[in-house]
Amino acid sequence: MHGYFRLFLFFVIVASAVASSAQTPTPTPERTVYKTYAAAMSAGQKLAADKKRSGAIDAYTLAAGLAKNDLQKADALIEAAKVQQDNSRFVSSGGGKFKGTTFTVFGHPDAVRSLNTALELPGIDDAKRAEIKIVRADVYFAANKRIDAHNQLVPEIEKKANKPIALVIREEMIALADAASTPADLKVEALIRKAQTYKNFRDSYTTSADLRWAFDALKAGSEVAGASDPAKASALLQIAELARIGNNSNIFVTAFEAVTKLPKATATQKHTAATELANVLIANDRVEPARKMLTETLAVPGLTVIERGGVHRLLAVSFVREIISKKPARAAEDALLASARRELATAAKQTKFKADDLAEAYRGNAEFIRGFQDAKYFLLAHEQLNAALAVPKISDRQRSKVQYEVAETYRLEKKTAEAVAAYKLVTNANPQYFGYALQRIKELGGAKPGN
Repeated sequence: MHGYFRLFLFFVIVASAVASSAQTPTPTPERTVYKTYAAAMSAGQKLAADKKRSGAIDAYTLAAGLAKNDLQKADALIEAAKVQQDNSRFVSSGGGKFKGTTFTVFGHPDAVRSLNTALELPGIDDAKRAEIKIVRADVYFAANKRIDAHNQLVPEIEKKANKPIALVIREEMIALADAASTPADLKVEALIRKAQTYKNFRDSYTTSADLRWAFDALKAGSEVAGASDPAKASALLQIAELARIGNNSNIFVTAFEAVTKLPKATATQKHTAATELANVLIANDRVEPARKMLTETLAVPGLTVIERGGVHRLLAVSFVREIISKKPARAAEDALLASARRELATAAKQTKFKADDLAEAYRGNAEFIRGFQDAKYFLLAHEQLNAALAVPKISDRQRSKVQYEVAETYRLEKKTAEAVAAYKLVTNANPQYFGYALQRIKELGGAKPGN
């Protein structure tokens, strides 16, 4: 009797504990509360920059609620949509058609809802509506690349409109570009997106007609009256990319030259145009005008460290190219190589790089310079990699990455034995590059590297 009672009491206690556990809710993180619109918008910008998308979306959503007018609210919703467009989450399903599967849900529908809410605000003007529609077109483009059984935004839009999403976007962008109330810069943006609608699902052009129609849209964008230099440069840079695809060297060069003649184009736009043109000049053995263009580009205010480094790397290429094309006497060749080395050293020391960062800059120099496929470029590439390995306090992880590039350089030189020997020196201090080395050794028929 007492035994049965003790057993009954045990089950009562266990059941009570389970019930108590079931009734205790899982704590959820508290949402940050912002007191002002400005504080919420500032927080959203910082969180978005730090890739903390959920926090950024919350901040922008709260900013929309704190807005003093419809223009402020629209701006908050636009920023929320931009983050939502890039946001995604994993969802596990335990039943139904997708039983036992894990899939990704993208935030495109949330972004569209935010933008549609902004469009309905009565206190915004036509310029703001045009901006919202352009952002929405970007969301449509992004969503169109993610169609599957769980993401039906685009199919639903197409069903409702009874036309493909590309045509939905194109018609809206044409209307924006034609509207007198659309600001000039936004007309350019609309025409750029119109050009995008001629691309297929793989971001390429199916027919030459598609390429031509895209070119016509971008050309119109580059000629919009009253548009700013940066807006026109955006269209011109994309024209150059179309010319690259279509192998039209005249349009390629003309578009980049037009960008260099826009005095108020951004530093990055000027850098892109100048370096692309310099590449063409160097390839055609016109090293002096290329060098002049690159030197002038270094004087452009606002270039990033990476952009300045890229200019110095290309200057190094110009000196080596001069050796190859002119075949100067030994003393002149040594002077040109010394100039190339100075440019590469300057590229690696654009800022206060130390340890792994400095080693990575030297590694980047090597990867860039060896891409020009000549014995002298390979010589400089090995020198840069040796400099990387000699950097004080380089980590074992970075050393393995650099060592892999030493082996890659030998492989690109067709020096198989040296490449295999170099791959064997890659350690698993960097598992990623250790794996790459294993694969390369297998391809080249060598033995496995050490641990």
